[in-house]
Amino acid sequence: TTTTTKGEMKGAKVSSVPCALFLVLGLGAVATSTTLIAVSKAERSPVGCQISKSIVDGEVALCKGTSCIRFQNHTGGITSITANHTEIVTQSRGGCLWGLVSTPNGYTGSCSYPSPPVVSWSEEFCTLTMVWESREEVFPNVTATFVDAPSNALPDALTLNASLDVSLDPNYPHTVTNILWLSDLSIDKEIVDEIFVPFLPGIVINKDIFKENRVWAQDYPGQGYMSDFMSWAHGSSRFSYFVPRLQTQTVVPSATTISGYSDDDWFVHHSFVVYIGANTSTFHFKTAALSVAVGTYTLKDTISHYKELYQTDAFVSLEDKVGSSALFQQLAQSPLIKVDCYSANTKFINYPSLIKEHVTRPSLIHIAATEPVSFDRYYPDFLPPNPIFGSTENLTFAVRELKKMGHITMPYTNPTWWDPLSPTIKSWLAEGIPLNHITCVNSNGSPCNETYPPNSGVATEPLSPYVQQRIEAYSEKFMNEVGFDMLFEDQIGARSWKLDLSTFQPFPMSYSQAWINHTITQRSRNRLLWTEQGFDLLTNHELSFCGSVALAEVGGAPDRWWGKNAWSPYPFVGMTYRRAILLNQHNLATETFVTSTTMLTWNLVHGYQLAFYFQDFSNPAKAPFGRAVEVIQNLILAEYVTDVVTDFIVHSQDPSTSKYEVVTSVFENYNVTGNFGSTPVSFEGGLHTIPQNGFLLENAANGNVVGSVTTFNGVQYPFTLTFAIVWNTGDNTLNSNGFSSANVYPLYCPQGVSFSLPFSACDAGTTCVAKGIDYDNKVQSSIPCSLRISSTNKNAMFQISTTFD
Repeated sequence: TTTTTKGEMKGAKVSSVPCALFLVLGLGAVATSTTLIAVSKAERSPVGCQISKSIVDGEVALCKGTSCIRFQNHTGGITSITANHTEIVTQSRGGCLWGLVSTPNGYTGSCSYPSPPVVSWSEEFCTLTMVWESREEVFPNVTATFVDAPSNALPDALTLNASLDVSLDPNYPHTVTNILWLSDLSIDKEIVDEIFVPFLPGIVINKDIFKENRVWAQDYPGQGYMSDFMSWAHGSSRFSYFVPRLQTQTVVPSATTISGYSDDDWFVHHSFVVYIGANTSTFHFKTAALSVAVGTYTLKDTISHYKELYQTDAFVSLEDKVGSSALFQQLAQSPLIKVDCYSANTKFINYPSLIKEHVTRPSLIHIAATEPVSFDRYYPDFLPPNPIFGSTENLTFAVRELKKMGHITMPYTNPTWWDPLSPTIKSWLAEGIPLNHITCVNSNGSPCNETYPPNSGVATEPLSPYVQQRIEAYSEKFMNEVGFDMLFEDQIGARSWKLDLSTFQPFPMSYSQAWINHTITQRSRNRLLWTEQGFDLLTNHELSFCGSVALAEVGGAPDRWWGKNAWSPYPFVGMTYRRAILLNQHNLATETFVTSTTMLTWNLVHGYQLAFYFQDFSNPAKAPFGRAVEVIQNLILAEYVTDVVTDFIVHSQDPSTSKYEVVTSVFENYNVTGNFGSTPVSFEGGLHTIPQNGFLLENAANGNVVGSVTTFNGVQYPFTLTFAIVWNTGDNTLNSNGFSSANVYPLYCPQGVSFSLPFSACDAGTTCVAKGIDYDNKVQSSIPCSLRISSTNKNAMFQISTTFD
């Protein structure tokens, strides 16, 4: 049973890799010599082998320039990984290059064998091979292979594909659950000063992680971990590994930890999660190849290498997924507006008029909690809805009217976690269908139970025909009968891998792949899917991933994971997948919606769409941000919704913690600078000043500038700016938004903010015109330089008054 506490992400769980994995190394007798077989040299390829192999002081070394991986002569374990003479990895912990963790409480590693591996080198294929041969059934036959894999992105680095082939004797007495590859890599906390992990949207961890001993465990897929990928560095000397999933298009579950048991025992653990050996029908496993890179290069270079091997530019584009250019443009302009049926507390038939009163620009209306009793109850019986809100026909009416108003509509569903007390499951059980034909099945044969307080439920079996038929029935009803445009399916992107012994599963570890296959089926029926969190192999099938480290930060989890202020977000997904996937904050967690300049700036910097909670339009303190969300998404974000981040510049860091303060994301057509520090910063020679948590967005092509600023074009505002957006049109035209006059300086501010704005930047003899626009982009009024802006008209973003200072 998995239990989460408030503030944690649904779908998250602690990695199930046993503690013994890190503490127990069963070492057998070891030999002291290496057998090196010289493979005959055949005709070289046109490129030729770009790495060298040597044996020095009993160690086998693979090098390219000053970047080397060295292996022990008697166990195959790594003795060091160096880049530019810096030791990025000090050794394989315990001397084992690889390891097998098995039940009950077994461990076999490369350091367990009585004889050394047989090592061979092929000059023709530029391949190092190590073979551990079994002489008794308790030892598997294992082959480790390292192949030269030159990279266009990292031409000077030592880049290898590293794979492991494991064959067990049919009488092998244990069930193998984890294959450690590469086995635990020890690092020196005095050397490593940066670690990168792909937790949405990407995280850079600084040296402060080493201030306290800790263990951070993370599964792939699951919990917002985008890819099986890690990188760490000392300055420009860097080591990276990842699994190019496109080799197979099949998810291979893994477990990763950063562990520090003492000051001199820090290491990175990586293992593939399997289920082979005793009590199974599988006795052979070949790991996905790890792409390993050692050299002098940057994190940006690493990500370019990742993009090269993943071929991320070839992923299905957002526009192609949507299928309609008009709908795609509408989606690009639409912020997510969450409507919780229980919080709204009104009939469905009232939704159109209520939403029209508060939401004045086209938006994506996300309707959640239609089901009876309460949210997170009654799944999979989302329909018919709770009668206090009305009937399915009433919901259909509301959706139809909202679409007429120009909104996109999307319901909440959860195909992965259902209520045993729901009418559907109760009827199945009454018919004699066993619960473990509906749910995934644990190692002890019992159904998978999960608790998200205060509600308990079961994790459904994605390959159960009963589950598949029920998902199809409610999906069809939501999409074709009620008429929703898109479908939100909770937890698919957030769920960690599971051991699933259901008779419906072809393999015990294929649970995650089964959910990927579910999304493929849904897409084949032209359904536009959103999900919680996400990971690489879902990118081609989902339209949006909803989640980021921002939600975990609400409960303080990242500080516990990595150290207080020891981490900073990094736009990894924006650099790799933004052309193929929309990024949103968690669709249900209003804590991460835009109700502060901090979250607005965070989203703009990292390429996330904007979201707002419908109920907050009635909250005087939060409503102004709802107005800003509508305008910024519609007029600004929509312009670069699929622009990939090409660079990320860190202008300044906190001097005591190294946490990023002032940063710029360079998109293909826009530059976005955010100030997450505690003091204002000036840009362009003092022309613009960005306050704490403010931003400056510039169109790289024409110089148009949008910002939350205190000084704009050299003019300092005579007030403390809570929030405002100033748009300098640059070329003096913005025809699509209703402006077509010289020297136009439109200013957007949330409803309820009132101040005076002197246009002292007007050149002598120049007529300076200010224009207000309403939500239909119609020019409302224009007056000379000195003006007062108010917001007495609730239907306009702002109103130009005739009162002069």
